Amino acid sequence: MSTSIGIQFNVNDLNAHYEVIGTSDNYSFQHNIGIGSSLVDQEGDVVNKNISLQGNYGIFDVRVFAVSNIGVRSPSLTGVIEITPPEMEGTFTFNNLRIEDINDATIGSQVIQSPDSPGDTLLVSSEFFGKNIDLSWELIPPAGHSQEGESLAEALLSDTFFSGFRFEIRDGGQLIDLSNLDDTNEALISLSEPLSTSPGNVNNLLNNLRQFNLTINEDVFDGLNLSREPEFTIVSVDKFGNEASGIIQAKNYEPLVQNLTYNIVGSEVLFFWFVQDSDFVDMKINYLGIPSNEYIKYPNDLQASINYYREISEAKSYNDFYQAKYFVGDKVVYKNNVYECIKNHSRENLENPSNSSENWLLIGDKIPYFK
Repeated sequence: MSTSIGIQFNVNDLNAHYEVIGTSDNYSFQHNIGIGSSLVDQEGDVVNKNISLQGNYGIFDVRVFAVSNIGVRSPSLTGVIEITPPEMEGTFTFNNLRIEDINDATIGSQVIQSPDSPGDTLLVSSEFFGKNIDLSWELIPPAGHSQEGESLAEALLSDTFFSGFRFEIRDGGQLIDLSNLDDTNEALISLSEPLSTSPGNVNNLLNNLRQFNLTINEDVFDGLNLSREPEFTIVSVDKFGNEASGIIQAKNYEPLVQNLTYNIVGSEVLFFWFVQDSDFVDMKINYLGIPSNEYIKYPNDLQASINYYREISEAKSYNDFYQAKYFVGDKVVYKNNVYECIKNHSRENLENPSNSSENWLLIGDKIPYFK
């Protein structure tokens, strides 16, 4: 298949030689068009020439100039000419879809599904840290494109075959509709900065995104109430409306403690554990200490046990005021014993926790604890 460009210029010197130079991303050329007297009959006449591109396509910067018989070049006539193929075999394909700055990740990222042909979906699973995701991606143009097979990013912004992206956020499998959010939402405010727009226009720009990266920071996480496993879909759209998708399933793994051991040294207890997660730096481990002759109130819920012992520790003395009000869950101390209210009621005359089993439940002594 042949390709060519047409040029037109006036010959103002019959003795000069005329040349044309063209450059593009993947192909360049230089041709000696000929001496002026062989091109036209008289000065000022117009020359039309076709220059073969040897089947190449692209956006060419073209310069036409004259060279005198003593080697002096005239000022150039310059122009930009785009040569597109009569048809493209498919559309773009996503490549190098990633979350930046996770080199120290324990689990990292992996490609779940690779595109087999142009337009197929690229599916990537990737770990991320904290509440910050710096997304980046590239596109590979299809056969017939002047840069077919190359993995490109910003270089495509000036390519007329590239139209733009549609950017979508999902959480729990549900698409998040940004158009339903108020302009004061911190997610829209945060996204508006890198998009150089107002919060109210963020949704429109994400449906016609023209950049190859986007940051999802803590404000976006909080504003959209995202979980540890958000999903981002980037849909490329070419000049003919054909689409391809790149999907990245992001995950911030919970810092699950493994191989927990302890060592008692005198009155101190030392704990050791292993965490596979990459960003457990801010992880907090709760602990609870009670006398050895006591049993943990809720063995499978440490925080509930801590709350329980705190309430016992903070229990106040039972007062003797007539008609004092008590509510379910209230804890009081009466004659060195702790009682829990099991029925909302107002204290009757002569009532006390030890003689009112319908209103009070004996818990026992105060239990010292530390956490």
